[in-house]
Amino acid sequence: MSGNLQKYTAFLEVSKFKNMSHAADSMNISQPSISKMISDLEKEWGVPLFNRSRRGVTLTPDGERILPFVKRICDCEHSIQNVIDEIKGIENGIIKIGSFSSVATHIIPNLTSKFKKKYNNVDFEILLGDYTEVEEWVISGRVDFGFVKQSDNPQLQYIPIYRDQIRAVLPQNHRLSKQDIVSIKDFENEDFILLEKNKNTEISDFLAQYNISPEIKYTLWDDYAIMSMVESKMGISILHDLVLKRIPYCICVKPIDVQPYRDICLIKSKNKEMPVAASKMLSMIVNDLSSEHTDKTEPSVQKKNI
Repeated sequence: MSGNLQKYTAFLEVSKFKNMSHAADSMNISQPSISKMISDLEKEWGVPLFNRSRRGVTLTPDGERILPFVKRICDCEHSIQNVIDEIKGIENGIIKIGSFSSVATHIIPNLTSKFKKKYNNVDFEILLGDYTEVEEWVISGRVDFGFVKQSDNPQLQYIPIYRDQIRAVLPQNHRLSKQDIVSIKDFENEDFILLEKNKNTEISDFLAQYNISPEIKYTLWDDYAIMSMVESKMGISILHDLVLKRIPYCICVKPIDVQPYRDICLIKSKNKEMPVAASKMLSMIVNDLSSEHTDKTEPSVQKKNI
């Protein structure tokens, strides 16, 4: 604390407690020290600030007039220090993000690059997992925020930022590849490669909603392994549009007639305050991506959120 600010704080504390000893205790300094600071202010300003008596001290009329201005100065000094602390926190922070693979591959790199242009010394730790794992990491504080599918965990706040369509993934020259749009009914009795892990059963749930029962030949939790298997004509699948960007596989991707999609959300804890750097980055992401959260389905086609 600067010398002047300490004197101003002493002035405020003495006016509050009307007692030098109590004011000194509140500032964790000695009574002679606080008495000297008050005397220094009175000499510097050339006016008496307090009436002293055995019963304590009270503000003089001049002290009463000066009091609100000193309070304003102290408030401004504290606000400046808060801003400085915030800036230092951002510049030297580590932002921990939980994500699933397609967001980590196609969304997060652009976001971290943009943020580092403004706060170059910030570092990032990206943890990859499924939806349930990311939610658990945010709740426990292992990560500052995360990316998951829209859900309803009461401990978390979900902020939709991206609508991700879901597509049919077919081998080249498959009979369905000749169609502009694949009907959901076309999956019935087809050899199918299912994307699923533990409680993350969104593709199975989607098919069940339409009473579709493909012949599930393989079940795994790796989009790229599924695409490789489709390329090798081991079956067909359903994958999210986001993971199908810039793929190296010779496969055919087609829209599905019922236009299924998932809403990708940012999540943060309702019970824990985020570090300054993470909070700033989350705000930036919301501003950048929330405008993209729009319904891109055609008006004449039914959409299905999975």
